[in-house]
Parts: sequence; C-alpha cells; structure tokens
Amino acid sequence: MHIPVFLAVTLILVVLVNLASSKNKRDRESSLNAFWDREMKANTTRKKDISNIDFITIPDFLSSPTGSVSEEIQDIEARISELKEKKMVNFSGKTNTDLKLEYGAANFPLLSEWDSNYIKLVQLMQKYILALRKEGYDEKASQIVTFAREIAPEVNIFKQD
Repeated sequence: MHIPVFLAVTLILVVLVNLASSKNKRDRESSLNAFWDREMKANTTRKKDISNIDFITIPDFLSSPTGSVSEEIQDIEARISELKEKKMVNFSGKTNTDLKLEYGAANFPLLSEWDSNYIKLVQLMQKYILALRKEGYDEKASQIVTFAREIAPEVNIFKQD
C-alpha cells in the first residue's frame, strides 16, 4: 500500500517541478526577447536633438590651486582643470539602451564620452576631498562636498560630511 502512495506523490512532484521549470524557461525567453527587441529598436533610433542637455559646469573654486600643498593635491587640481574644458553630463540610472532610445544611436559615442568625463570628475572630487581633509583644508573640502552633492547625489561619500 505504501509504494503506490509514494509513487503517486513522486509523480505529482515530478509533474509540478516540470511545470515550474517550463514556466520559468518561458519567462526567461520572453524577458530576453523583450530585451533584444528594445536593443534593436535603440540601435535603429535616428539621431535626435541634443541641444537641450544640461551640462555640468565646474566652478572656479574646484579647479583653482589651493596654495602650497602636496603633489597629490596639485595633481588632482591639474586633472580637474583639464576636465573643466570638457562637456560632462550625469547619466546615472540610464542604461546605454535608454540613451540610444532617447537621443539616437548616432549620438551614443558623444553621450558616452560626456558621461565618462562626469565619472572622472566624481572620482577626482572624492580623492580631492579626502586629500584636502588630510592636509587640513576643511573649508575647501566642504565647498567641494556641497557642489558634489548637487551633481552626484547618488554617490555615498558625498552624503556624509
């Protein structure tokens, strides 16, 4: 008597696992197809107007020399000065596909460069703040933290002061 019950329960479990596996496979395929459809649409999106993009401007206090400081701070200030002449935009939270859909695939290399410049600036500001604090330039570090919070609210280091 116990063998038929065990067999029935085993068969039911096998059927349920098979159904769940099939559903999971269909869901994955559907999700993957949706992704590739969206990506194909993004790659064929025509070039759009990018004149309305709000660029980040580096304020003078961020790129101006602090005075007699370490080589590390001088190097960071020089690298920030180089970035001052370049365009930068915070595209955090947007995927490459989102950017291509919004601005056109032909604009993507330019958008990517601007985003890369933004990322470099954020990384430099993080290093700059730490280096300034280490050398006792707390007032300038606080100014930079304030600016950084405006342009990079998603970066954890700028949430603390």
